[in-house]
Amino acid sequence: MKSRLLPAFAGLMTAIAMVTVGGGMTNVAMASGSPNRLSNSAVAAYKARHDTRAAYVRAVAAAYARHNAQKRAMYRSGSLAAARSASVAAPLTVSGSGYAYLSPLNQQGEQRNYWCGPATVSMVAWTVPGPSNVNQSTAASWMGTNTSGTSEGQATSGLNHFVGVPDYGWNFYGFVGMNDNPTSSQRSTFLADLQTDVSLNSPVAGDAWEVVNGPHLVGHPNQQIFHWFEIGGWNTNNGKSYYADPATSVWSSVPPYSWFSTYTMETILGGRGYAW
Repeated sequence: MKSRLLPAFAGLMTAIAMVTVGGGMTNVAMASGSPNRLSNSAVAAYKARHDTRAAYVRAVAAAYARHNAQKRAMYRSGSLAAARSASVAAPLTVSGSGYAYLSPLNQQGEQRNYWCGPATVSMVAWTVPGPSNVNQSTAASWMGTNTSGTSEGQATSGLNHFVGVPDYGWNFYGFVGMNDNPTSSQRSTFLADLQTDVSLNSPVAGDAWEVVNGPHLVGHPNQQIFHWFEIGGWNTNNGKSYYADPATSVWSSVPPYSWFSTYTMETILGGRGYAW
């Protein structure tokens, strides 16, 4: 797999086998049945038994741990500010008591059924105000996306190359891993990170792992699916988050935009995580 990974990730990638059929790293049809029948603990147990990439995901998260801590500290101190381009109007951040979301939030259908990663990077690039405006093909080529999809290291590096540096002036994005069954602390951190990025005019890139009979994003079939998507809003009044899904070109049942339970979304991110 040709990739633009941080050097520490390169050796790990060569040992990881990944299969791809649809809208993400993996989209493998398994046993049929009604979705959402498994408890969070059962979903987590399945992921723990079947995760062949756990060591790699942990390594990517560990490599970005210092960056993430620094970014949060900078935000708390007020020293972290979104870059502005004089030639590009900032997207309208619609906000009120207990909610905020980016409007417009760019949405694209992935141009190949394993290009959810490049599509998400392109969507983020077109959403954030500034000079970034990469297309899916360019992002896929630079990140080394192939039929196995786009890894956590590749996607985060791509976000920094195409969005972070040109729009914010530094490697703005870092990857955060989440347990198979995310802890309360991880769930609250996800919401806080999402709130931070939305306030700075950036979506978050979600790294979903959906399992058969577990929770799925809106319109996704009852299959095992690994999938990148763009999260651009939050509402603590009703416990929902706003996202754009590039899988509209894979399944006709998928809407381009949805408000969706934040808690369920965090469960879907379990075993993988997000780049923010």
